[in-house]
Amino acid sequence: MASEMHGEGVVSMALATDPKGNPLLLLGLQEGIIMCLSVLQTPTTPAFSFLFALMPRYTIGHAGPVKSIEAGPASTFYTGGNDGKLLIFQITADLGL
Repeated sequence: MASEMHGEGVVSMALATDPKGNPLLLLGLQEGIIMCLSVLQTPTTPAFSFLFALMPRYTIGHAGPVKSIEAGPASTFYTGGNDGKLLIFQITADLGL
């Protein structure tokens, strides 16, 4: 069992992969933030470790709840929010997994 405390409600989630094919858990939060966690447990990191967050204050994102997340091909994922936006992201960086 894993537990994550980040102070915001999780509205949506999806499994996706990084460019190496490693599984990722994407979380859409109430405040428009998209969090990415590693599903893998490695010798140096536990399962469900925080990798990165996309925050509307610093990057393009949603103004309000991220209502849906869907994994796509080639390390892409799609998000839909209460703000009416449909956004497409692609993970291109080596996440160290």
